[in-house]
Amino acid sequence: PDGIVYDYSAGFGQRLIGAMASKNNLQYIGVEPWIASFQNLNKLYRYIFHHHRCNIYNIGSEDFYQEDLNEKICLAFSSPPYFDTEIYCKEQTQCNLSSYEDYLNYWDKTCSNTSKMLKPNGYFIVNISEKYKDDLVTIASKYFNYDYELYLSYENDKNEPIIIMKK
Repeated sequence: PDGIVYDYSAGFGQRLIGAMASKNNLQYIGVEPWIASFQNLNKLYRYIFHHHRCNIYNIGSEDFYQEDLNEKICLAFSSPPYFDTEIYCKEQTQCNLSSYEDYLNYWDKTCSNTSKMLKPNGYFIVNISEKYKDDLVTIASKYFNYDYELYLSYENDKNEPIIIMKK
């Protein structure tokens, strides 16, 4: 109740809707570098939820850090970009980086920033493709402690891991 949820890759708004629909009076903070998606998230929020428990920033998670959020976020949960698998636009703000090493550096900065804002014992959760899981978990383990994982199953027999970590 009354916690802060941070979505470090707000995307199309699924986690926004989930947080705002909660009866726990959550505050949602989301970051989204893609301008069109950022604008649509704000429209979605204002249209469906007519209150002020949501802040969406037009910035990437690798650059988002607010000192006033130090150790205040209860839960950080998202599905970050799948490097070169999901390319939605060609804006400079996108994580369509020139190399896999750049992608891993983006992820390291995201984890570092999130770690500073996450409460002690707060949860860091990532939904990612099996293809990138090991590399992303290795980096995230510098900042968070691995707890367990779940799998999302889709009708096409595709499974995606959801990694649960704690600060």
